[in-house]
Amino acid sequence: MNLGKTSFIMILAALLTAALLLQSVVLSAAEKDQDPSSKGEVAVREVIQSRLSQVRVCYEELVLSKNPTATVKVVVNFLIGKDGKASECLPTATPTIPQGTEFTACICDKIKSWDFPKPEQGSNRIKYTFIFQPDDGKGSK
Repeated sequence: MNLGKTSFIMILAALLTAALLLQSVVLSAAEKDQDPSSKGEVAVREVIQSRLSQVRVCYEELVLSKNPTATVKVVVNFLIGKDGKASECLPTATPTIPQGTEFTACICDKIKSWDFPKPEQGSNRIKYTFIFQPDDGKGSK
């Protein structure tokens, strides 16, 4: 391996590590007067984190089984409706795992099956980043 490839891999590893240290839950209120930093944001994050093992199964069965060293980042945008159910799930995955695959569909299916806190007004648009690594046992940071 030449120095260029080694440097690239080291930089990529550093970026992935940095991404793991940052949680990416961004709530943006559908209503202008709704406070996205409310206790609702914390409750949504808790729902997601309490169910990480469900989306980890998608990674293990549909990605890791084919590529045991695959690290995958998937950013999922979805809407929590008045009933607390997720809809309009739109995943954006890494170039190696394109959107619209069985893997990203599996993640959205899991998210749509969860019960989230009902928004106080309107609906909440959610953006959450899942980062999967072999043997990390967590599925996301």
